[in-house]
Amino acid sequence: MTKCKASKNEVVRKIAVITLFFFVGMMLTFSQENILNRNISKIENGWWFPIIQKHNIDLKQYNYRNSFTMVKPDTTYNESWFELGKSDSLNNKNIPFKDAIIISMGNSDHYCIIKSTIAHHDFNEDIIVMGKSTIEFFSFDSKDTIPILRDTYATLRINIKKFTISK
Repeated sequence: MTKCKASKNEVVRKIAVITLFFFVGMMLTFSQENILNRNISKIENGWWFPIIQKHNIDLKQYNYRNSFTMVKPDTTYNESWFELGKSDSLNNKNIPFKDAIIISMGNSDHYCIIKSTIAHHDFNEDIIVMGKSTIEFFSFDSKDTIPILRDTYATLRINIKKFTISK
């Protein structure tokens, strides 16, 4: 009895098919954009959209977006907040993100933009911790993007429940 040997063409075809499936699988796995939108129905309808346009912030650069409202206890004062960042976290309760931008608008005629290279939002504790941060205040009435006030902090901690910001 003689044994049949696989021809070189068959071996090459099997290797090519395996390589092709591996390549297609890798492309499908890593080509999907993971956008983490929390508490946002539509970006263009939000209060923050005119501010983003004014400051030429490209939303396509950020895959983490979140909005929330801080309400000062025992008062009618509240602030609306919008977070942007780049995150690769799959955890929905503790999200670290890079190139963080947080926009805050209160009941007054100004808003602020906080920028940091790294931030972390803990949804269990309702706390945002930011690394070296720059906070800038702007007027709604002005078309200028030069801040009214600017300050820098080594770290910044925002407690959403208690309505506090600490250095």
